[in-house]
Amino acid sequence: MSGSFRQRLKELRRNAGLSQSELGGDRYSGSYVSHLESGRRRPTGEVITFLAQQLKVDSAELIDGDPAVSMDGPGARALEVDLAARSAFSEGDHEGSAILADSLAQMALGAGRPDMWWRAQMMHLQSVMALGDYERGKELALILSRHEVTSSSPALEAEVHTQLSKAHRALSELAEAINSAHHAVQLAQAGSVHVGVRASALMALIAAQTEAGRIDQAARFAENLRAVRRDITSSQTKGMIAWALGNIDFLTDQVDRACEEHDRASNWLRAEVDVRQWGRFHKASASMHLQAGVLEPVKRLLDSAATALTLVGNRHDLAELELTRAEHSLARGAYADAARQVELGMRVEDKLSRSHLGRAKLLRHRIQLATGDTAGAIASVAEAADDFESAGALARAVEALRIHGDLVAAQPLATR
Repeated sequence: MSGSFRQRLKELRRNAGLSQSELGGDRYSGSYVSHLESGRRRPTGEVITFLAQQLKVDSAELIDGDPAVSMDGPGARALEVDLAARSAFSEGDHEGSAILADSLAQMALGAGRPDMWWRAQMMHLQSVMALGDYERGKELALILSRHEVTSSSPALEAEVHTQLSKAHRALSELAEAINSAHHAVQLAQAGSVHVGVRASALMALIAAQTEAGRIDQAARFAENLRAVRRDITSSQTKGMIAWALGNIDFLTDQVDRACEEHDRASNWLRAEVDVRQWGRFHKASASMHLQAGVLEPVKRLLDSAATALTLVGNRHDLAELELTRAEHSLARGAYADAARQVELGMRVEDKLSRSHLGRAKLLRHRIQLATGDTAGAIASVAEAADDFESAGALARAVEALRIHGDLVAAQPLATR
């Protein structure tokens, strides 16, 4: 919506079918709202927040960086909130950082500081994603994607679309995740974009393609990521790249190279920098080693993952940890433990994406086959195919349907 704050306020109020008195509610008079719409009064951050709630829109839709909307500069208080938000995030208090970042965004709105608002909203976005609130993360990413600050910079736009891709992927919206990441990769080709932003966009694209079962496409972009790594100086970013490259090497049966990449990731990633990321890597690496039949390091990897994720993981992280433990138990022939761990992992079904639910049900079908429950295995793999199809992971859905067909065909005619 274009125009000044007062024009947006009037248009949104009329669209909502509210009078000036109804918009002001029990807090502000109709006369005060009239003064806001005429430009005779300037709103504070508190006023903007209230009006946005009354209109059921985001505050950004009202302010949108209008320089005429301001109060006294945010000053030291805003800097204190910014510092507290960053400190809370670095310490793993993502709920605290989300609250503080939202507060800072409202202060920035009232001060007419779109640059500060953008930084606060990005912190808010990253915080809610770490909490596992992927719907809210997607909502914030979409708001950021439409903001004038974002559109003014290829680097900022690439970062926003990278975050949007991650939210879509966590919600099993894999086609959207791939499209957002593709857009981020294209934006990141601009010469002014930092190589770290380019690497993040490529990793988001590779992750989305991998989850969709498009391994060949992911492998092609992995070669681009391998080339980008030469220009990366950050140990943490190099660790993330090695993690992503190792995953692709595992999935393309280059096991020796995959193990080398994950060893590099283990050396580069630091728990003191991001303990949740460190824990998630060890969980993912354990799963990849299991799929490749390399069992020796798995217990150590799982122990490290559990240490970190028990402290700072969200429910999605903990559910996936239980599924990886189940894979390990199945590989060791501990079928009762594996069955229990799968059920524990699926107990927080609302926190698992449809593609990860498909993974859980495929795992359950393997346990059922191992314990002689063929009928249960047939049902589980059929459910897995439905989950993969709903997620847009069509290659994985087709594979699950093939397994289902083979199992049904192997049954005596009388039992089909």
